Amino acid sequence: MSSFDPTTLHGARRPRGLTSFTLGTGLTAGLLFALGADSRVHTYTVSDLMPQTAGYQHEKMQTNSFYVRVAVSPCGNWLSSGSNGTGGVFLYDVSNASRPSQMTATCASAGVELRGQKGEVGAVDWAEGMLATCADDGSVRVWRPDVDVYRTCKGKPEECKWDWAWALEE
Repeated sequence: MSSFDPTTLHGARRPRGLTSFTLGTGLTAGLLFALGADSRVHTYTVSDLMPQTAGYQHEKMQTNSFYVRVAVSPCGNWLSSGSNGTGGVFLYDVSNASRPSQMTATCASAGVELRGQKGEVGAVDWAEGMLATCADDGSVRVWRPDVDVYRTCKGKPEECKWDWAWALEE
């Protein structure tokens, strides 16, 4: 186990701590993803809790609330994080996290923001092929990567109000 605190890097004046943890699955089995109050997701190996070089961040992601959570998809390829303030949910491709030699600093930190809620998005959780999020605006959203369903929902909002899709801004 390491006494090194990665949340003190990147200009942080004091240790900020880790607020949420999730174990990797599938390709990322054997890894622990930890959401830091420094607005980064830190990666550790489970066997020895040593920090990995892979870290995930987005310029709009804010995680300095104890209510914001992180989760890994069942396949182990995707990591999601809530955020406080912006209503954003952030997705990261973590499929190469267990193979640091195949990662670059750019791919390790690149994230995608999903917008569609207001306030803090605290709860995030995965099921097969979909992501559920809950925000302070009282909304629960279910997201999935199906463009055809998205277009149908946009075209017939009243008829399809219980269907779900990625909420992408066009």
